[in-house]
Amino acid sequence: MTHQISTPQDLIDFIEQDSIDFSAANKIVCKALNVLQPYQMTKETLIQITKEFISRWAGTEETPIFLQQREPDFKLSDVTRLWSK
Repeated sequence: MTHQISTPQDLIDFIEQDSIDFSAANKIVCKALNVLQPYQMTKETLIQITKEFISRWAGTEETPIFLQQREPDFKLSDVTRLWSK
């Protein structure tokens, strides 16, 4: 079965489904948003971070390479801040 994800809301609705586990949701988010997300977290956290990313970056030309990144320019602190948790 295939699903078409055409909008950010389609993406959120799809990954919120109970039948989609973290691993599948993570792969889909990374592919749909063209970002990297190398951290282990709960599916709920992934959904929240994805919503924040979409809210902040949807419709902009320049987007970060990591899902958790706060600015479009890469800073090591954007990646390492999650390692320290």
